[in-house]
Amino acid sequence: MSNRLLIGLLAAGFAVSLSEACNHAGGNGPTGTAGTGSGSAGTGSGQAGTGPGNAGTSGEAGNFGGAGTGGSATGTGNSVGSAGTTGDAGTTGGGATTGSAGTTGSGGSSSSLEMIDNLEDNDRQIIVVNGRQGPWHSFNDTNGGNIQPPLGTGFVATAGGANNTAYAVHATGSNYQFGGVGFDLNNSTTTPEAMQSQAYNASAYNGLTFWAKGSGTLRVEFAMRSFVPTDRGGSCTSNCWNVYGANTPSLSSNWTQITIPWSGMQREQGGTSPAFNASELMSVSFKAGGTFDFWIDEVAFTRTGGGTGSAGTTGSAGRGGTTGNAGTTGSAGRGGTTGSAGTTGNAGTTGSGGTFNEPMPPVITSGGQNAWASRYWDCCKPACGWTGNTGGRQPVKSCNMQNQTLSSYDTKNACESGGSAYMCWNGAPWQVGPNLSYGYVAASGSNYSCGRCYQLQFTGSGHNGQQNSLNGKMMVVQVINNGGVAGDQFDLLIPGGGVGALNGCANQWGVSNSDLGAQYGGFLAGCNGDKNCVSQKCQTIFGNKPDLLAGCNWFLGWFGAADNPNMVVKEITCPQMLKDRGLP
Repeated sequence: MSNRLLIGLLAAGFAVSLSEACNHAGGNGPTGTAGTGSGSAGTGSGQAGTGPGNAGTSGEAGNFGGAGTGGSATGTGNSVGSAGTTGDAGTTGGGATTGSAGTTGSGGSSSSLEMIDNLEDNDRQIIVVNGRQGPWHSFNDTNGGNIQPPLGTGFVATAGGANNTAYAVHATGSNYQFGGVGFDLNNSTTTPEAMQSQAYNASAYNGLTFWAKGSGTLRVEFAMRSFVPTDRGGSCTSNCWNVYGANTPSLSSNWTQITIPWSGMQREQGGTSPAFNASELMSVSFKAGGTFDFWIDEVAFTRTGGGTGSAGTTGSAGRGGTTGNAGTTGSAGRGGTTGSAGTTGNAGTTGSGGTFNEPMPPVITSGGQNAWASRYWDCCKPACGWTGNTGGRQPVKSCNMQNQTLSSYDTKNACESGGSAYMCWNGAPWQVGPNLSYGYVAASGSNYSCGRCYQLQFTGSGHNGQQNSLNGKMMVVQVINNGGVAGDQFDLLIPGGGVGALNGCANQWGVSNSDLGAQYGGFLAGCNGDKNCVSQKCQTIFGNKPDLLAGCNWFLGWFGAADNPNMVVKEITCPQMLKDRGLP
């Protein structure tokens, strides 16, 4: 937003209740229905003729598995005499042919949605999922007055959402040059557009959709990092807020779904240079001018791929056996022997679904090493947060007790006497697809190098002999800490994973040591493997810490509360999303 001066905080809250609209769509379509037809056995055989005479006619083969009819002729003798020579047997009915295959199911539908926020829990934050997090806020220039939701006193949802849902955003204002509402996409603080804000990679999507009503038109804006000032987390130093966006159609008093595709957008002052880059989005805003009154609800990204594939059709039935040849003069020829049954029609092939568009690395088939993963979260400043440990690279950032980013890399570790630098909460792992998550680790020996990234390919087995649900899943992690682990061990940073040898969490979170579960193994070990117990601890300890709560719930959900899983690991290039939160 150009010339933005004031930003309103969100104080009351929106919902994170996921409805049908917020599924992730884009997985494979369901399996097509199998073909079923099978041919019945063909049976026809000719009845024996009596005395010398013409041979009985051959039995006809059954069509589509129907029985062949018997040959009915009987020989009529001219005189008594010896029987003619034995007629050759009718030939065997040929085997049935194979039923044809069912047709291939059609592919999935062409588009799907991923919910950003549906506002149903009345929480001032967008849904914390897939690396997205951030507060809603109001904004306006200094002219005008009486903007709602108000500036400075918090942002509240209003009853009466789209599609009979409970809540929505209702923005009003008068006599402004501009004003409106928006939200950050990757801001772990409660301050909108804070300096700690980071870019979110939305390149997997092709646009934004939402429901709106009101009057006039809106400009929907997408702030790239290069257009956002440095004091708001961006990299812009001049002509900032000249962001990409597009105008909506005129709103009406009825809820209407509006979609803004990435293609066709322009910068606010015109032009398309530099090109729009969805991989560095900071925020989304709904901006109006003059006097305005509009509602927004059910905001979601759109993506290509992924509806349900249709079923394959049923295979056709097999045909019966062919006709048997008649016997020669003498004893009556025998009819054709029984035709073999028609074989079962092949099943229809599986309907192919749309792709998920997740950035899955290729499966490790060579060059990997066997390893296993433990877990911890000690709240301490990581080793790679010091300039002396990073080989000239910019260190990973540390935070103060309130999870606000520290400007100095030299602040003393909070796990040492007199220190005040803690691990930032955005270091918790997050899911980027059904089978892929990102996170951070501690490593030792040759695996420890600040900023190095590894692909972790889980095997479904555990270091302690237990099986787990991770087979086929992967993580990509960045090394930001060292010490206290074996050469084949990677210690995943997971909130509630155990403090280990050092404990800065009791002080930062204001809890007792016993609240943190077992020293090694954390909530899961302290709960003796009871997931309901772990879930309750997640809510109790992290209920007011959304980043940590999301990481704790990730452990129970995507990770399946796996205890020290085995894996194959390989060094790979770091994804930008990991570098944005970790070592650049």
